Amino acid sequence: MPSDKFSRKRLHNLREAISEHGLDAFLIGNPSNVSYLANYKCSDSYILILGKEKFFLTDFRYVEEARSHIKGFNIIEIKGNLLPILKSITKARKIKKLGFESRNLTCFEYKKLNSALSGGAKLIHTEFIVEKLRAIKDAGEIAKIKSAVKITLDTFSLLKKIIKPGVSELDVSAEINRIIRIKGASACAFEVIVASGPNSSMPHAKVSRRIIRDNEPVLVDMGVEFCGYKSDLTRMYFLGKMPHKVLKATEVVFAAKEEAISKLTPGVPINEIDRAARIYIESFGWSDKFGHGLGHGVGLDVHEDPPINRKNTSYLKAGMVFTIEPAVYFPGKFGIRLEDMVVITKNGAEVFDGAINQ
Repeated sequence: MPSDKFSRKRLHNLREAISEHGLDAFLIGNPSNVSYLANYKCSDSYILILGKEKFFLTDFRYVEEARSHIKGFNIIEIKGNLLPILKSITKARKIKKLGFESRNLTCFEYKKLNSALSGGAKLIHTEFIVEKLRAIKDAGEIAKIKSAVKITLDTFSLLKKIIKPGVSELDVSAEINRIIRIKGASACAFEVIVASGPNSSMPHAKVSRRIIRDNEPVLVDMGVEFCGYKSDLTRMYFLGKMPHKVLKATEVVFAAKEEAISKLTPGVPINEIDRAARIYIESFGWSDKFGHGLGHGVGLDVHEDPPINRKNTSYLKAGMVFTIEPAVYFPGKFGIRLEDMVVITKNGAEVFDGAINQ
């Protein structure tokens, strides 16, 4: 499907959602939501939907780029202030209810916008309208995510020769940032985690100057950005001879991950996926060693819908892309986390990262 068809389909779905919320118009300002609807990575821009009309609003820095890459929108340059443009457009079309993304607008901005529209459109706060659409990936999005995953896997393979005793965590992180760009990524999806030895017991350990030693595990959590879409994977590297408890923890985490993956199919409650992995880990007496959710959606943002945790009672749907990342952490000693990315298909699920040595 050509990229403009993806954009048209997304806009069609959005218009249906706007109608369901009883809105005459909808203002989108969340950068990832704007990028999703425009099918192009955007900064400091807005989209305004009014029936069949659609406006892309941006300033001088991006207007030429927008006119070159964003199709099907009436592109308007913001000259100093967005508010007069919104007031003019909504007043001319006699808009009564203007929806906005309440999680993307500060109290101060809301007051200014409400004042500017005084006597005209009424502001209606909304949450997660576009985010819910983004939770189901189309073929174009999945292809970009797969490309991001491939770059990540290629980088993990190269790290086998880089991670060794005497090298610092910071050195490894620097190499990751260099390699991913050579492989075609535009950036890291988030700050890389390289956690060696006792540092690996901290789920989001900061990269340090600690020197990697023999006979200890090294946890690497990384992802890349490719055409705006992200990847997020975690792998363990073992240097020298590992203590029995480290090997046992690795076996348990791997089995918990496989247990969760085996249950992935449309219609299954999301909290049951989390429960499958968590119960397995708890059966070894480690209920207090796995304190975070099992996973999270990945796309334009590295953390997005759907959250994969014990509280989410919604159901798996074809097109959802998310991580499965069970773990156990032993404070001050070590941690083990294995993270895959999956997409729900019509009949089950596909693991993007396949059978690479984890």
